[in-house]
Amino acid sequence: MSEPTTSPQPRRIDWEILLVDDVSDNIIVIKTALSFFGATVHTATSGFEALEKLESLRPTAVLLDLRMPKLSGWDVFKTIRANPALERIPVIAATAYAMEGDKEEVLAAGFDGYISKPFDMFSIVEQIQKIINAKAAQFPQPIDPQDSDPQPIVPQLTDPQDSESAPVP
Repeated sequence: MSEPTTSPQPRRIDWEILLVDDVSDNIIVIKTALSFFGATVHTATSGFEALEKLESLRPTAVLLDLRMPKLSGWDVFKTIRANPALERIPVIAATAYAMEGDKEEVLAAGFDGYISKPFDMFSIVEQIQKIINAKAAQFPQPIDPQDSDPQPIVPQLTDPQDSESAPVP
């Protein structure tokens, strides 16, 4: 008697991802894909919301849209990198910027990776894994829990609803 055939199981990933995008369709697509492989996906629809979540969340990686109103992904990235408690978190630009030179500009600015939209659902997990591995290689020592206490990082605004652009520390 032959063994029943089963489909291969998708590779399971044990990641916590912070996905930051102001377009709900993009959030649905990427969250669905990563969740399928086992990732826990936290979402933020603005730069301010992302920074608020990072006060208490230490994700495996941040997928960050660059073009968002009020506080751009570029400004969110600068704020993240200015906080030593967040330096080990890979920040990946997830963007529609796909012109010649855009990827090089993003990487030269210090992002840990670049994934262009529309996303290739067949390779996105692999792409993120390579970026996470590369970042982990930069920090061979384990994280000291004393050093990773959440810190307030949200830029202070008087009224975010009325502000066209927010100052970033």
